[in-house]
Amino acid sequence: MVVIDEEMRLLINLQNLDLQIFKLKKEKELKPEDTKLLEEAFKEKEKKLKDLEEKLKSIQLARKEKEVELETRENSIKKYQSQLGQVKTNKEYSSIEKEIASIKADNSVLEEDILKLFDETDVAKEIIAKEKGALKIEEENFSSEKKLIKLRLEDIEKELESLNDLRREIGIKIDKVILSKYERIMRNKEDGIAMVQVKQDACQGCFMNLPPQVINEIKMKQNLVFCENCTRLLYIEE
Repeated sequence: MVVIDEEMRLLINLQNLDLQIFKLKKEKELKPEDTKLLEEAFKEKEKKLKDLEEKLKSIQLARKEKEVELETRENSIKKYQSQLGQVKTNKEYSSIEKEIASIKADNSVLEEDILKLFDETDVAKEIIAKEKGALKIEEENFSSEKKLIKLRLEDIEKELESLNDLRREIGIKIDKVILSKYERIMRNKEDGIAMVQVKQDACQGCFMNLPPQVINEIKMKQNLVFCENCTRLLYIEE
C-alpha cells in the first residue's frame, strides 16, 4: 500500500533537487550566449581600431598624393623659370610669369592642405595609440571573463552530477506511478515546478483559490491532489 504522506515528503525533497537542477541547467544554457556577447563586444572594439587605422592610411595616402602633386608643380615652376631666359617677346615673358604665379597660388593651397593632413595624422596616431592601449586591457578582461565562464561551467557540471546522484537515490524510493505523474507535470512546466504549496487556500503555482473540499482532501493525505487550473501537485506544509 502506498503511504501518500511519505510519498509527498519524498516528492518535496525531489522537487527541491529538481529546482536546483533546473536553475543550473538554465545557467548552463546561457553561458555560451554570455561568451558570444563578450566575443561580439571585443570584435566590435577590434573593428573600431581597424577603422581608425584605415582612416589613418587614407589621410597618409591623401597627404602623399598632395606632396607628389606639389612636387610636380614645383618642377613645373622650375621648368617655366628656365624658359624665361629664352623668350624673345614681352608677351611671352608675361604669359610665363602669369603661369608661374598661378601655379604658386595653387601650391600655397596645397601646402596648407598638406599641413592640415600632417595635423590630422598626428591626431589619428594619438587616438590609435589610446585605442590600442584600451584594447589590450579589454583583451585581458575578455580572456579573464572567458576563463571564469569556463570554470563556472565546470562547477555546474560537478554540481549537476552530485544533484542527479541524489535525485536517483530519492527517485528509487518513490512509487513508480506517482513518480511518473510528477515527472510528466514537471516536463510540461516552463519553470520546472511540478508541485506547489497551498497558502491561504490558494495554489502557489497559478494563485487560484481552491474549494474547501480540495483543501480538506489535501489535509487528509489519502490521495494525490492536483490543481484543476495548472495541474500541479498540491501540498500543505505543516
